[in-house]
Order: sequence, then structure tokens, then C-alpha cells
Amino acid sequence: MFEDEEWKPVQEEKLNHYHISTHGRVKHEDRPDQARKVALNDDGFPIITLYGKDSKTRYLRQINKLVAEAFVDHPLWDDGDHPKTNAVWHIDGDLKNVHVSNLKWDTRSRVLEWNEMHRRGRPSYVTPRVKNN
Repeated sequence: MFEDEEWKPVQEEKLNHYHISTHGRVKHEDRPDQARKVALNDDGFPIITLYGKDSKTRYLRQINKLVAEAFVDHPLWDDGDHPKTNAVWHIDGDLKNVHVSNLKWDTRSRVLEWNEMHRRGRPSYVTPRVKNN
């Protein structure tokens, strides 16, 4: 559908019969002409339900993370041992924009702080003012 669209298998072994594109579209290898339907979760992230190879197990995945795992290089500080410390940053702040050019890896704490600050207008903690001695 898109001229510059590139496809790669989903990086998880149990889901690698699905392919993800640079535009965030997902297809099953047996149905290459049909893109799967995407929904939004309560936080506003595009999500998709994928089935394991046994066709019985369902997996709910965020599209932004699937795109980033397939196409975006992990930063040099990422040793891969602590995947829960990494998160995907939406550069323009639009959670629905899952194009590869809008995504980058960063520490989970920085991404959560940025999201909270831009959704509520301020972070939950406030840095104390610096006293002039």
C-alpha cells in the first residue's frame, strides 16, 4: 500500500509468523494481502492481538514496540539484560504515529516522566527550588 514500506518478521519466536512494517501494519504470513485490525488501549497506544503458533494462545502487543524491535537499533547503553528498563519514545508525542521515523529507544523512567508531564501538565514529583545562599 505504501511505496516505501518495508516488512520484517516479528522478533518474538512464538510470533514470528507475523510480519510488521515500517508503517506499523501487521500481516500473517499465510495472508499477506490482509493487514490485521488495530485497536487503541486505555492509554492511547495502538495494540493488536496476535495468536501463537498453536492458534490457542493470544498475545496482546503494542504496535510501537513491535516496530521498534524490528527496525530501530537499540542504544549503545542497552545491554539487553534488562528489557524492562527500556521503552519506546514517540518523538512527536503522538502515540498513534507508529512510523519507524517517529520512534526511538530510551530509558523507561525518562519516557514515563515525559508522558506524565505532557498528559497532566506536570510530573507527580516536583523538584524543590534551588535556594540562593
